This record gives sequence, C-alpha cells and structure tokens, in this order.
Amino acid sequence: MTNLLKNSRPVLTFDGVESYVALPRISCDLGNNFTVEAWVKTKTTKGVQRIFSEHPAWGFGLFNSQLRFTVYKRKNYNTTSAKLVAGTWFHLALVFEANSKLHFYVNRHPTAQIKQH
Repeated sequence: MTNLLKNSRPVLTFDGVESYVALPRISCDLGNNFTVEAWVKTKTTKGVQRIFSEHPAWGFGLFNSQLRFTVYKRKNYNTTSAKLVAGTWFHLALVFEANSKLHFYVNRHPTAQIKQH
C-alpha cells in the first residue's frame, strides 16, 4: 500500500499558546442536540486543550489525557477511560443530547456516557 501522506504537510499547526481558528458563529446551543468531531494530534496531554468552543456557552476538548465537555460557569464533564497519548492521531467525537446525556467517542469507540446534571 502506498503512503499517500508521505510528502504532505499539516493543514493547520497550533503552538498551544495563542494560535486558533475563528469560524463564523454556528448554532449549537445547549437546548438542541448536536455532534462535534475532530482529528486531533497533540504534543502533550497536560492541562486543558480546547478543540471547539462556543464561548460563553460550552467547550469541548482535552483535560490531561481525557476528554472534557464544559458548560461554562456551571460544570466540567470529564471522561475517565479515554487515555489519549501525545503524538498520536485520534478521531474524537461528542454527541450532545439536550437535557439528557453526553456521549464521548475515541476512534469510533464509545468511551463514556455521562448524564447531565
């Protein structure tokens, strides 16, 4: 099999300090169901790293080697079994069921289901 990505370069690279991409406002409010997904490869699994943020409503990202969904000024929902590793590509997904549950996925596999309070 030929490695098609052998000579490719990253589309976006972030320095982990102040780099970000600003997108037009999307309608993902906490009163509706939604799903967010991303391919992620980090240099570290230390601290909080946001992947998506609809500030001041919610954010999705990493907390150390786990996945985190944040309802700003209310609560952080953290997985306990994700065990992400720095330097490895992962496909991450969050399914948000309004007023119900959060479903976290790593590489298509269910990682956690957390009831919202």
